[in-house]
Amino acid sequence: MDFLRFIRSCAVCGSFMPPTDWLCSHCWRFLEKEYLSSQDVFRLENTLPHFRLFDWYEENDLFMRRFVSSLKGGGPNFIFKRMALECFPRFLYTRGFPKKTNFVFVPAPSRSPNRPDHALELARAFGFYFGGEVYSVLQRVSRFSQKLKNKSERSQIQILSNKSLKNKNVIFIDDILTTGATARAAFKAMGCPKKFVICTLAWKRLSIPTS
Repeated sequence: MDFLRFIRSCAVCGSFMPPTDWLCSHCWRFLEKEYLSSQDVFRLENTLPHFRLFDWYEENDLFMRRFVSSLKGGGPNFIFKRMALECFPRFLYTRGFPKKTNFVFVPAPSRSPNRPDHALELARAFGFYFGGEVYSVLQRVSRFSQKLKNKSERSQIQILSNKSLKNKNVIFIDDILTTGATARAAFKAMGCPKKFVICTLAWKRLSIPTS
């Protein structure tokens, strides 16, 4: 049964393959077709600059749901680095993205503080390619009673550090953006920094049912 160590299943379709990657070649090709060009990655989220690698819409809903779910709770470093590497040329050389250095990558606060976090891993990958510090300084308010709160209350966030963000390009990192409530709450918790950009893997259109 030692051969079982040399096979694993694709994180999206479940097909078995050698343990060389997160997705099978078919699913990688599908995902790569969804990557946005440098001209399309930028949008405004209630006046806040937002950059994303792909859109999540009705036609690719099942694929994106499975792919994003596979990243929850963290994963192998190479999958996050691969995503950040795809973002690097599309974001850095696009209008609206900070051209100077002094990047500070702030991951979305974890929903499960005792588990590895995908937003933190993605922020570290961004820091690796863009060059910059990772400040994991955000925490959800009353995170242990989330199910008892409405959407507005669940989006409340507090900052846990007195590190100065003055003259820093604050890059808020998350896997997806749907309503933008988490990003706006993080923006307010950090004192509404003048240089603030949202970077996510996907923008989930509101027409897609949320789970």
